[in-house]
Amino acid sequence: MVNPSVPGQGLTPFAYEQIADVSSAVKCTAATANPTTEAPAKLALVHVQAQAVRSRPDGTAPTDAIGHPSAVNDILVLPSAQAIENTQFIEQAGGAILNITYYR
Repeated sequence: MVNPSVPGQGLTPFAYEQIADVSSAVKCTAATANPTTEAPAKLALVHVQAQAVRSRPDGTAPTDAIGHPSAVNDILVLPSAQAIENTQFIEQAGGAILNITYYR
């Protein structure tokens, strides 16, 4: 039985990327999340590493002071293809890294 409170349950991971430069607003890499010859990601898990980040899911670029804050080791759930496409991230201090796993 699928437990809706467990992110990614019932989905299969198919791609991973690491974004090591978050000094300006960045999005998930479109070609990784939505390959042209395969189905797009339905969910992404974003693990924040090394420094805190801020994010905005509305398509607007966050700043180091504006947006949803996420601490080191937080895991953000992007629950749809639209959320994956729209969400942007920026580090609050130099050195943040995003590790992203995509599921379909």
